[in-house]
Amino acid sequence: MIDYKLIAVDMDGTLLTDNKEITQSTLKGINNLIKENKIFCISTGRPFYGVKPYLDIIEGDIPLILYNGAIVTFSKTKKVLLSCNLTANQSIKILNIINKYDGTFIFWSDEKLYVNKINDYTTKYFGISKAEPILLNERIVIPHGNITKIIWFDENEKLVEYQKTVLKDFKDVNFFTSQPVFLEFVSQGISKAKAMEVIGNYYNIKTSEMIAVGDGCNDIPMLEYAGLGVAMANASDDVKDNADYITLSNEEDGVLKVINEFMLRRR
Repeated sequence: MIDYKLIAVDMDGTLLTDNKEITQSTLKGINNLIKENKIFCISTGRPFYGVKPYLDIIEGDIPLILYNGAIVTFSKTKKVLLSCNLTANQSIKILNIINKYDGTFIFWSDEKLYVNKINDYTTKYFGISKAEPILLNERIVIPHGNITKIIWFDENEKLVEYQKTVLKDFKDVNFFTSQPVFLEFVSQGISKAKAMEVIGNYYNIKTSEMIAVGDGCNDIPMLEYAGLGVAMANASDDVKDNADYITLSNEEDGVLKVINEFMLRRR
């Protein structure tokens, strides 16, 4: 029987309910896990702002995978294990393409949120990120060389088509849909899986001793990387096809089921 020592858990659609809450039963399971010196890691596309409201109720200084792996830090000490921005040339290339299609985008730089348009897409994102947006205008200098992540918002069908056409030869950055209407861009080689590798090296934990839990396409790399990849019941078919195990949904304490069954050995 494998002694799993670390669990990396996505937030939206996984750890959080549809009301963006951690249930009391799941929270108790997480804190019990930490008390047993197991590593609980949040793995999300969110920035620190979007995670911070939940950190006060989780015990200990836990590792955080932010921006889909572009930053790895800790919840209390803020110690940074990994930080990787897009280059200036990459940022310019991405933003020029989005502007060519009159698209809506946001980007993060030094934990500041910049946006080119205020609409339904970005308003929803502001609610998730918990940050005050800076609306771009001719007086604001875009920090091209200091951008951590860019998100292009549009209808899912259009984003799928863009990936097949205008982005098909775009090989110098990593891009993926984290939600159906979010197309995210981060530095090449960055992923939740790479971030898990960094954390594993820090704690001297083997891949086989890790569990990853998620529901979105951006979670697939870490599900494939971990010794046990777990998909939520509410995950897409693509995610389930790349998982070793399917747990309950985010509305049914699916993360708690994994913690109890595979780490605390409680059924």
